[in-house]
Amino acid sequence: MQLDGQPIRSCSTPLSAVAGKAVATVEGLSRNNSHPLQKAWIAHDVPQCGYCQSGQLMTAAALLAKNKNPSDTDIDQAMSATSAAVAPMCGCAPP
Repeated sequence: MQLDGQPIRSCSTPLSAVAGKAVATVEGLSRNNSHPLQKAWIAHDVPQCGYCQSGQLMTAAALLAKNKNPSDTDIDQAMSATSAAVAPMCGCAPP
C-alpha cells in the first residue's frame, strides 16, 4: 500500500500510523484492472502466487508517479525493497 504516496509494508504498519494520511491500496489503482500497471502485469503473466503482488504494484505505481521514465537502475532500486521483504516467504523466487 501507499501512505501519502510512499510505498509501505501494510503488514507491519499499525493502524495508528495512518491516521490523517492518504492511504492507497492496489484496489485503488482501478476497479476493473484498467490501470496501465495492472494491464502490464496481466499481459506479461507476472502474477504467480499473489502474496507480494499488491506490494509490487503499489511500489511500481509510486515510482512512476515520481519518475515517468525510470532507468533500469531506478526500477531495480525501487522494487528491491519489496522483493527483499517477501523473499524469505516466497516460493516463486530462486533461493
